[in-house]
Amino acid sequence: MKRSIFFRADAAPELGLGHVRRCAVLAQACRELGAEVHLIVRWRNVAIESAGDWAGAKIHEMPWELTPDEDAEWVVNVCREFGIGKGVLDHYRLPGAYQERLGESGLEWMQFGNTGHAHPLLGRWVHDASPGAEMTGYVGRAKGAETEFLLGPKYALVSEGFRSVRALLPGPKEEAVESILITFGGGDDGGATKRVLSWLDRLGFGGRRLVLTGPTNGSLGALCAAAEGLGNLEVQVGNWEPAEAMGRCQLAVCAGGTSLHELACLGLPVVILTIADNQVAPAKAWRRAGLGEHLGALIDVVDSAACEVLGSVLTSSERRLRMAEKAWSGQDGLGAQRVSRRVLALVGADAD
Repeated sequence: MKRSIFFRADAAPELGLGHVRRCAVLAQACRELGAEVHLIVRWRNVAIESAGDWAGAKIHEMPWELTPDEDAEWVVNVCREFGIGKGVLDHYRLPGAYQERLGESGLEWMQFGNTGHAHPLLGRWVHDASPGAEMTGYVGRAKGAETEFLLGPKYALVSEGFRSVRALLPGPKEEAVESILITFGGGDDGGATKRVLSWLDRLGFGGRRLVLTGPTNGSLGALCAAAEGLGNLEVQVGNWEPAEAMGRCQLAVCAGGTSLHELACLGLPVVILTIADNQVAPAKAWRRAGLGEHLGALIDVVDSAACEVLGSVLTSSERRLRMAEKAWSGQDGLGAQRVSRRVLALVGADAD
């Protein structure tokens, strides 16, 4: 009997594309193991080509306006129709009765943990790739007797593109910052990129500034206009295979999502500015592990304080090298293979 697995995720300008895209990385690893993949998705004002590589997957587009209860029923019905018993939940509707309905139907699933949240975890697997992630951060939340926790960077979902670029890099070395990457995902960044550019102006940074963003960013027009008048600013829109471009930079200023693991795979030191609540816990974990600096949340950050931290990182090659070495050694990019084998219940799941 063919293995089948579902992925349930959402995407919209205000939510970004990160959830669907990281699911695509895991889905690809599952397909390589012979699984039939089903994407059950709610999306609004985003294009399928921006949602990762779902070639070969069966896509079930769910109406955006469904309530959480209707959403859960939809998932159950799709799984019943196609004989699917396992899946991955990567959206914000899990509190309440949602998980209970899926459990009643006999489904098993993996969900993404975050120590900044408090809702119960009924999944068979809980995934948290943050550095230093420990079971103690989830005491009392896991309700299943057999819940398995996949914790730490070794389980991060990093695509093949980053592993390929990593193989061409020499590894961390002490060097000047000639090019800074600025990226806050594929959705609306709430003005984060413009703030960072203003900080670099204030610090007198004259090197190259590479902005990676998506077509639904509300600041896109202003960013593109700025790039036309500045020889050192490049704005790439909708570059969904960014590993090569990222690998040419020496420092990144970014949000607290999946990109942190992608950048670590390339050995880039990072300065993190969170633009969503679920990014705060990973950002703090990154700072505790010495992998980067955390400026705080966009809505709270003070320009002068941000410039002080960013300036100190820019001027200390030794500090950047320490961050880069920890990132490089802690992220091999093979997490999707480890996770796919666990969820599909294959032998050798935890092989390094």
